[in-house]
Amino acid sequence: MAFWFLGIFYIVASLFAFFFPNELCFALSYGVRFFPSFIPLPDGGADKFWSIFAAAGAMLLASLSFLSATQPKNTTYTLIHLFAKIIVVAGFLHLYLDEKQYLAYLLVTLIESAIAIFLTVHLLMTAAWHAQTKLRARGGST
Repeated sequence: MAFWFLGIFYIVASLFAFFFPNELCFALSYGVRFFPSFIPLPDGGADKFWSIFAAAGAMLLASLSFLSATQPKNTTYTLIHLFAKIIVVAGFLHLYLDEKQYLAYLLVTLIESAIAIFLTVHLLMTAAWHAQTKLRARGGST
């Protein structure tokens, strides 16, 4: 039950952080009014604050890559990795099309899309391998 709660919490927090990043920084800094000896996050940015989450996400993807490398026929790690890439592509594409057309947004969209395509091809090849293996186990032709 606790992991369902964590899953829902992460979804809500990530949606709030994506669509309302400045409001989240404001909310996190609101406590300074009650504890004036602390310093609030800077207005409208807090790049260092968000870079820690980005680094954690990159380490998670690195871990999934290493797990996929050690267990190439286990598609669970690849599916999680692909889902993360789809979210990143959708997010940066949204920023590029609806916010400002920064080159960085477009480059990240293209790079992450290439990784997502690679992961999709890997999943399709693994699915074909599993189907062929099951067919052989049943005594069918290949």
